[in-house]
Amino acid sequence: LVIKVTGRLRLGNAAAFCSRLAVAGSHADVYCDLRANLSWADSRLFVARVSFIEQYLLPLARFLDDSSGITFERILARATHAAMANGAVWSMLPMAPLLVGHSGTLDIRYRDGRADQWRRELFRRVKTWAVGRHA
Repeated sequence: LVIKVTGRLRLGNAAAFCSRLAVAGSHADVYCDLRANLSWADSRLFVARVSFIEQYLLPLARFLDDSSGITFERILARATHAAMANGAVWSMLPMAPLLVGHSGTLDIRYRDGRADQWRRELFRRVKTWAVGRHA
């Protein structure tokens, strides 16, 4: 598995995150947070098998065009959907990441308070529960 974290950030809970990832059994081909009606993936942190990156993510790189709204986040979401269509497994992140650092895009410092971490983890758990429900 490859764990990708955006360059100006660090994963403040890296040990716990990797431990949870190991407990999850690394069953998924890609772990990411899909948002915006599943059309956008948070690329600040995601986890993927090398095969996912080679077979699905890299081939879509040629379509990147920030000026027309086809951002890396949209490409990551599309790659995730394409992989799932071919039988690959997607999963939510095993826990909410504690991202610490500075956003180059937004020019802001990430808040690293524990209250924010608990809020993000609660939202992740609710979302994981909702996504995992069967109709």
